Amino acid sequence: MSANLIIDLANSTQFGLSVVPPTAVNTTSPTTGMAVDLGQADMPTQCIFQVAAIQGTNPTLTLQVTGCNTSGGIYVNEPDPLANPAAYTANGVYIFSYKRVYRYQKIQITIGGTSTPGAAMTVMFLSQQHQTGSGGGSSQSPQT
Repeated sequence: MSANLIIDLANSTQFGLSVVPPTAVNTTSPTTGMAVDLGQADMPTQCIFQVAAIQGTNPTLTLQVTGCNTSGGIYVNEPDPLANPAAYTANGVYIFSYKRVYRYQKIQITIGGTSTPGAAMTVMFLSQQHQTGSGGGSSQSPQT
């Protein structure tokens, strides 16, 4: 059995919405989502996002995961290169996995292009809830 297998999604995960649906992002300057607290979760994290048709001429959509160990602190880019996926140009549902370092996670969204680029989207972070107890095992949590 894989250590990353989630058997009981409702009771064994910690998740939260960073960008609440439907959020319209229509600017060429970065838009930042809300902080999601993953303090009770293991390090391997998934970012799930759904984007409607990206509008504008030659539109691009780029994402960057940022993190911080305090909710009101200064957020910096997560160091795992997988937390900065390639640019997207089509609508759909996308999932990318990365190993986070920080407790609180935010998404930074940048839309580029001409003729008023924009899109509606939802972004969620999901991670396996940290399991504790007797009987051995290992922790993948950045907190001790």
